[in-house]
Amino acid sequence: EKHPKIFPPMYINLTRAGETGGMLDEVLWRMVSFGEKDEELRGKAFGAMVYPAFLFLISWATIFILVSFVFPKFVVIFDDFDAALPFITTVVITISHFMGQFWWAVLLVVLFIGISLRGYLATEAGQEFRDGALLKIPVLNSLILRYEMAKFARTLGTLFDNGVPVLSALSITADTLSNTLIRRDVNMVQKRVAEGESISASLKTSPYFPPLVVNMLAVGEETGRLGDVTQRVADAYEVEVDRAMKAFTALLEPLIIVFMGVIVGFLVIAMLLPMLTLSSQIR
Repeated sequence: EKHPKIFPPMYINLTRAGETGGMLDEVLWRMVSFGEKDEELRGKAFGAMVYPAFLFLISWATIFILVSFVFPKFVVIFDDFDAALPFITTVVITISHFMGQFWWAVLLVVLFIGISLRGYLATEAGQEFRDGALLKIPVLNSLILRYEMAKFARTLGTLFDNGVPVLSALSITADTLSNTLIRRDVNMVQKRVAEGESISASLKTSPYFPPLVVNMLAVGEETGRLGDVTQRVADAYEVEVDRAMKAFTALLEPLIIVFMGVIVGFLVIAMLLPMLTLSSQIR
């Protein structure tokens, strides 16, 4: 308990419950199992996003190099012929002139925006804005909800199985969630449970918890097997997370490639059009 940054509240409460109940060895094994499953879930989420993120960065880096350093060399040729240029070529040349002279300023502005955005997202208001915006993006919102439901059910089930009181279990579970809006709803559920309401009835007021989770928790409350039920819910949602991640990356990768192709194609056409015009004039 003297090192909360090293040992999260969940592990401290589980250890305390194991010491109180005389089942410390069993509790420790359950903690190891929980840690492995949680790390596996995090690894799948991170691994699924590495390639799309890399592809996205490479796309923007390619566009930046083309506009800032490659196309300005073609502009010299067009200036020598002093010919009328198509509108899209004029636009690209204007951007190339600016980027060729002030690319360092553009990088500084992007860096400043990135640092400012990071600072804003570190605030509570920024986190709520970010998490709310992510939940409005089609396909991605489904992936986030499945991930949060899997984490919610796995954490809550592990805590229940180890004899942690309901209110403490809900509080600890809320702290482990990544999305601030869902975390806020779980904290509200804890307050309503403290007032005498059941967990399932409290979750019905949240727009983020699907009927499956609510109904399964209701069954667990009626049968007195909340721990087993939530663990089964976690197993089901972890499978759904794996499927959703594969579907999301399968959709995202071609979208990034198409986006890059459209932008680069537009730039290439803008450069080729005046070349074709100049070649016809030479003939």
